[in-house]
Amino acid sequence: MSDIIVAVDESLDASQCHGMANCNDDKQCITHDLWMGLNKTISSYLDSVTLHQLVASQAHNQSGTAPITMTKSSLKSMLAVA
Repeated sequence: MSDIIVAVDESLDASQCHGMANCNDDKQCITHDLWMGLNKTISSYLDSVTLHQLVASQAHNQSGTAPITMTKSSLKSMLAVA
């Protein structure tokens, strides 16, 4: 999932300084390490979730609906447009 989010130019950065450590008068703020740790956790979680898992989860949660299926070629087309 992280590859898809990055491909559509979504930010995965929880810090206000975008990791530059310059948000407090060009110095690292007191919570910088906290936000950078959260960034790593978010990234690791998104790296562990596949598109297939997301779709299967939605199909399971919406009982009575057909699951969404996606072929490799339709996924490549979708990412090429983004």
